[in-house]
Amino acid sequence: INRYIAATSINLTSSKTTLNVGESSAISISFNPTSATGFGSTDEITWTVDNDGIVKLTAETTSNKSGNTVSAQAAGTVTVTATNNDGVSGSITFIVKENVKVASISLSTADDKNTVEVNSTLTINANVTGVGGETPTNAQLKWSSSDTSVATVKDGVVTGKTASETPVTITATATDGSGVSATFEVTVIAPTSA
Repeated sequence: INRYIAATSINLTSSKTTLNVGESSAISISFNPTSATGFGSTDEITWTVDNDGIVKLTAETTSNKSGNTVSAQAAGTVTVTATNNDGVSGSITFIVKENVKVASISLSTADDKNTVEVNSTLTINANVTGVGGETPTNAQLKWSSSDTSVATVKDGVVTGKTASETPVTITATATDGSGVSATFEVTVIAPTSA
């Protein structure tokens, strides 16, 4: 005989409850007692939010064993509640933060070196600062050289190709849509004889 054991409470957990706009997080669901067999007249869980527009739920109803996923849409605090058909519910709160845009990029090299020999490399270090001095959400940079026949650049490492009296401009541009960039001039010189 299958006894109806009602769930007395619902627990919602998530590995990440502070999100940036655009991020997602899975919600896991469990029941007390763990031996519960009854989840209401149907096995459906209804999901609701107390603050529209902050997160989007993957589904408004799920089966009793399934969790849900929230996608962060806008900055704010939101509580997500799961309720079974017996009226038992559980909640979890998420904090969504606005993405921190890049405010400035500063480029430097060890010993302020600005020359590189042909077939040698020079590493340019980038210090990326976000708005308000915070760490940017996306600090990835796109690197480019004004003349790839003279010098190429990948992830801040400049490789000398051809000696030239005219410096090459290396540009590092933020990829977060802020439009912030910085430049560093490098002169490629002929290899010094051993």
